[in-house]
Amino acid sequence: MPIINLSLQIVPKVPNIEDIYPVVDKVIEYIQSTGIKHEVGPMETTMEGELPELLKIVEKSIVLPMANPLPEIMPDLAKEAGAFIVGTGRSDFTNQVNNV
Repeated sequence: MPIINLSLQIVPKVPNIEDIYPVVDKVIEYIQSTGIKHEVGPMETTMEGELPELLKIVEKSIVLPMANPLPEIMPDLAKEAGAFIVGTGRSDFTNQVNNV
């Protein structure tokens, strides 16, 4: 299978601009833990490898729609779209994450 480049841009929806960096850092840590060849740029992270291998990394997404009372995306829809982990700020959902 040919080697390709795949670029990933993470744009978390957070109330304060400073809150973006911890989310992006976690994604970069995950990519690093895979051992895949990658380069972190100012606007995206580019990975190099075989397409199926790279798609497995992208499929392991975490979605935390924290808006109340209506999340940015409903948890069931995020799961259907392929999110690996889904949490929400709503206390009436079983996947609540406290958004202090």
